[in-house]
Amino acid sequence: RDLVRSRGLGDVYKRQLLHRVADSGFLPACTFLSDLYLSQGAWDKALQAVITASEAGYAPAIHCHAYNIYLSTLGKLFQHRSMSEAFRLFSSAAEKGFPPALTVVGEMYLQGYGAAVAPDPSIALYYLERAYKAGESSCIPLLRRARAVVGECILDF
Repeated sequence: RDLVRSRGLGDVYKRQLLHRVADSGFLPACTFLSDLYLSQGAWDKALQAVITASEAGYAPAIHCHAYNIYLSTLGKLFQHRSMSEAFRLFSSAAEKGFPPALTVVGEMYLQGYGAAVAPDPSIALYYLERAYKAGESSCIPLLRRARAVVGECILDF
């Protein structure tokens, strides 16, 4: 990312260099290239750029891949993708301990995610606590909600 922000290099040269680095198999470059394509509205290129790194098991790329598919379920892109595919990929990145994916999977279990995930606050709490322990502070509001819902379930017993 520092390379892309560096001064003195033309934008075309920066993009060419990023493509060469991604094509060489450097997985973070593939993920960054996907983010760049998404920001430009090039949805299909974004998905294609991240698939290689995702299939190689690189957790940030798996998360990025899942996010791209998640956007498709909202009707924004990749119309052929499904909620279950997005959930499967988010779960894969979460199982590798990637904190943003742990948060997303926790939120999906907390709220439910269409036909792919039925709400389950205790499973949500498990993922959100893992995310928090891994340093993901953005999960705190969800973690509080999950704790409250699980607490209510215990009190209703």
